Amino acid sequence: MVPSGPFHGWNIIRGGNAMRLQLYRLVFLVLCITFHGPLLMAAPSFSGVEEALPAPGAVYLRWNAASGAQGTVTYNVYTGNGNNAVDYSTPVASVKSPDWVLTDLRPGTPVTVAVRAADSRGEDRNTKTIRVVPTNAFPEAEWRASWVTRFEWASGSRDQIEQRLSTIFSTLSDAGLNAVVFQVRGQGDTLYPSPREPWSPMLSETARSFDPVKFAIDRARENNVEFHAWMNLSTIWQSGPKNPPGDRNHPFFRMADASSPRTSQGLVHDRQGKPVQWGKDGYVWLTHGNPRVNTYLRQQVRYFLDTYEVQGLHWDDRTGNPNGVSRDPVSVARFNGMGNPMRMEDFEAWQLDQLTRFLSDVYTMAKAKNPRLLISASPFGIADRTRIPGYNRYSDCKQFGVEPERWLHLGVLDVLMPQIYWAMPDPGPHYGTLVRDWVAHNRSGRPIWPGSNLREFGSAQPLDPVQVRYVALSRALGLNGNQFYSWSAARPEQWRAAGPKMYPRPAKVPVPDHMRPGQTGQVMGTVTDREGKPVVDCWIRIDGRNYTYLSCADGFYGIPNLRPGEYKVQFARTRGNVVTRPVTVVADRTVTLDISVD
Repeated sequence: MVPSGPFHGWNIIRGGNAMRLQLYRLVFLVLCITFHGPLLMAAPSFSGVEEALPAPGAVYLRWNAASGAQGTVTYNVYTGNGNNAVDYSTPVASVKSPDWVLTDLRPGTPVTVAVRAADSRGEDRNTKTIRVVPTNAFPEAEWRASWVTRFEWASGSRDQIEQRLSTIFSTLSDAGLNAVVFQVRGQGDTLYPSPREPWSPMLSETARSFDPVKFAIDRARENNVEFHAWMNLSTIWQSGPKNPPGDRNHPFFRMADASSPRTSQGLVHDRQGKPVQWGKDGYVWLTHGNPRVNTYLRQQVRYFLDTYEVQGLHWDDRTGNPNGVSRDPVSVARFNGMGNPMRMEDFEAWQLDQLTRFLSDVYTMAKAKNPRLLISASPFGIADRTRIPGYNRYSDCKQFGVEPERWLHLGVLDVLMPQIYWAMPDPGPHYGTLVRDWVAHNRSGRPIWPGSNLREFGSAQPLDPVQVRYVALSRALGLNGNQFYSWSAARPEQWRAAGPKMYPRPAKVPVPDHMRPGQTGQVMGTVTDREGKPVVDCWIRIDGRNYTYLSCADGFYGIPNLRPGEYKVQFARTRGNVVTRPVTVVADRTVTLDISVD
């Protein structure tokens, strides 16, 4: 008898041991199908490398996920020399991510690349290869920066601080970096002498005997490193034990003390209108729906710019409010009154717009001081978790109360440096995926310079080789910049060792296209009433923009990013009572247009 069906062709011999042997084989096959059927299936289906982008001495590889995989998939990266066949005996990398960066390649020398997918059943056998030539042209202009937090430099005596600051700037310069984002204001107090705000309690008495920020700026200049001042504006205090500041002159007691309605008007309030004294992480958060808060903060930035010559200002992920929409009385009243000229119906969207308006005013004021000043921000690393499959369980910028992509599109920032603090081999959140997402949704044409973390939320991400790959990825995507968090996560000798691999040639800090001479000008001024008192929430419109600007608590208003030409500006304190003034906008200049309205 010769069986048919799936076992057709098995020659079962009658009788004796031969029959038993064939029966044993049949039983074994049935057991395999029953209990280990997947082991008989093929390896995962995989199309191989989809994109290979060259960089100086490196290649960025990207592929789509394998299908039909069982369990975890590993992607094995193989290379060959130029036109030679790929060597499949040993992979040069085995990763679980959808992309990888090959480094330490010879510039100008072709390399052949293949990627195969493997799971518990084995490796696919696709034969797709890509030949790519690593470039040998390093960028002449490239952002190469490190964050330096106040916690990394502000402790100890004056001598210790001076020594630490000297080491920071000399080391970063030796490593080939050309800029530093240096924290100068943390929580309503300063790390520099100010007549308007108290010293930070982090600084000792001896440290207050000199100006540490001026010392840092001088060291930066000596080492040819640009100094970008990092200021926290939305938080006014932080205390894990929830203790108020020890200094009664701290602005906390004037605008963020929940003990009385008079002193709590600057605080974020909950949905019931109750002030939130302590938010997440022990921070005390301010509401940007209150024009007095915004005026106060803008004046602190103005004092700093009047006192110090720096190349940039920087806002971090503490710009916003992660504690929910503030229902403070001032915001609610303005939303229902003259503070809502666009007639927005969504209160949450209106509150987000108040932060945007504040940043726009600061941007205009700062550019009036120095048109070449670079204004940047480093939001949370996931812009919108709904845009990437599988990212719904993570936080994103909306949950931090910010909309940085809109800021860039509206031109109230020059550069975004998102905090993409995850690794490349991690399937999610994944560094390469997030970098590409930020770039794909950038409608502004303004730069995005990714920020990576040397600590990666507690796990070491060494400068070499991890950060070397991140720099190569940015170059392959044409981004012209990277930033590292933060200085003290690597030792000076590690910076100096990795620097030549990332930055073998010097480069100047790039100037974004929109900041080149002759591009735009702006208008700003003060609105007062007939008695000379500042007018808040005056409606201001200008030709060519479907947007109504507002004057702040001190009457200040600003309109940035205007093409040179003739404009008419309209001012309305009340509906129907409009004053119109002509203005000529000149490139690289700020026109001051003060106005008095009824």
